[in-house]
Amino acid sequence: MNGLELGKMEWLAAVTLMVVVGSACKSQVEKIQEECTTAGAFDISGGFEERFNCDQGGECVDQDVTIYLQINRDTGDTDTSDGTDYTFCETGGLGPLCIEEPPGTFKFSGEGTLCGATFAWTGVAPGSFTEAGIWQFSNGGDTFLKSSEYQAADGTGVCRGAGERGGGAAAPPPIGACP
Repeated sequence: MNGLELGKMEWLAAVTLMVVVGSACKSQVEKIQEECTTAGAFDISGGFEERFNCDQGGECVDQDVTIYLQINRDTGDTDTSDGTDYTFCETGGLGPLCIEEPPGTFKFSGEGTLCGATFAWTGVAPGSFTEAGIWQFSNGGDTFLKSSEYQAADGTGVCRGAGERGGGAAAPPPIGACP
């Protein structure tokens, strides 16, 4: 079983997290970032494969999408007593180079705070959408469950998914139906 295959209990936890976060995702992200009193439990720097589904107004707008992310620790964050800060960007594969569309602008990028095993983040795809969410890490920082909300020009939506450091050796299985 690779890190993106989620068992029944893990999906229950992800759904519960999504229900708890729900429409208050941005405020939950801000709350975690503002109230964190502990450093990240582990270093999440590196390349990750993420699979997700997104729902907008009851319609599945993204089904079983795979992207690659590069997460980097903010080297200027010397006081980790209030969480450990990271930046991230979408890459064309499991490599450290961010996709720039147009040149000089990252396709999708963001920043967040790792508080224990919870990464609260905000991201933007310029001219397309903004997103805020939670990645709940496990397995020493090698896997995570995703719950997020986004705002696009044509409306808002929710996403859920999973990620794995380095990606699976074989194509990961589908992660299920849209939220």
